[in-house]
Amino acid sequence: MRPQVRPSEPEVLKANSQKWNDQWVKLKTGNPSASFSWYRIENQSARDLILPALREMNQRHCSFCDSFPLERQGEPIEHFRPKSDPRFLHLAYTWTNLPEVSRMLDRHPFRDFLNHEGV
Repeated sequence: MRPQVRPSEPEVLKANSQKWNDQWVKLKTGNPSASFSWYRIENQSARDLILPALREMNQRHCSFCDSFPLERQGEPIEHFRPKSDPRFLHLAYTWTNLPEVSRMLDRHPFRDFLNHEGV
């Protein structure tokens, strides 16, 4: 992993993350099979609005496997604390819980770390 300094929280998250986290907790608690999606602000995905700050932080490298560059369309933003785990639902849209990662993460050993019981 590369050393990273997390930039300031993007305005879209400052303004909305608490509300979105509360909505996700309510949705997922009421319907455990509910699917996560990024909210939209003025016809733009919140994901797309926070990507520039994540790319600045990780210098266009995967936050876990150091894959480079991460500017292909659709590279995921993952969650350090899993958004589907009932213990961490309240962190789904929290800035400090969001790294940009490579699509290879699904096959990467860090996936086991992210889903470890003690995390």
